[in-house]
Amino acid sequence: MKEQNKKTRRYTTAQIVQLVDYMSNHSELASSRFSSPISNDKLDCQWEALAKILEKHGPKKTVAQWKIV
Repeated sequence: MKEQNKKTRRYTTAQIVQLVDYMSNHSELASSRFSSPISNDKLDCQWEALAKILEKHGPKKTVAQWKIV
């Protein structure tokens, strides 16, 4: 029964390291601000790219779930 009560990790330490590194190198994603008129498309593409990187280091999440993290 104790196995069932254990919480599963939502993300790994490696994922958080990758997330912080990506955000520090892509400040426009961290601030959600782009200077072009097609900013939403660029923003979505950046989040998709980040989600693919993070997927390699632990549990898979959707873009919406990563935005919450």
